[in-house]
Amino acid sequence: PLAALMRITSSARALTHLDLSKNPLGDRGVVVLSQLLHSNIHLVHLGLSGVGAQHHAGSALGNMLSENNRLKSLDVSFNMIRAEAARDFAAGLNSNIALESVNLAWNGFGDPAPCDLLAKALYSGGLVTLDVSYNRIKVNGSFLMAG
Repeated sequence: PLAALMRITSSARALTHLDLSKNPLGDRGVVVLSQLLHSNIHLVHLGLSGVGAQHHAGSALGNMLSENNRLKSLDVSFNMIRAEAARDFAAGLNSNIALESVNLAWNGFGDPAPCDLLAKALYSGGLVTLDVSYNRIKVNGSFLMAG
């Protein structure tokens, strides 16, 4: 399945929207997909809701976001991107100027460090919509996000 995904993402020039939500990609699958999308020039929407993204996937997505300036919307809701992976994801998002909409709902990161980086992304890039609902964000994280 990952080999087929590699062929699709590298050869489908007209593909602008890809939604893989609720498919059991797991951490490894999302890492491979993230690596493929570093040099993406066509895809503008990526849906990865509920695919089993966790530690390595969050970091790989963050790394991809720091280099990919074509993607406009990303949905990674209903995964388990937490702790260090959430910080890596937020750091990549912070350096991305193309993304306009990100859905991070239901990941449970709760740590204020990603909140600080996400707040910086809100003010430094083109991000217009950020959904961080149901992430156990405490008061100090809320204050960081509010600016």
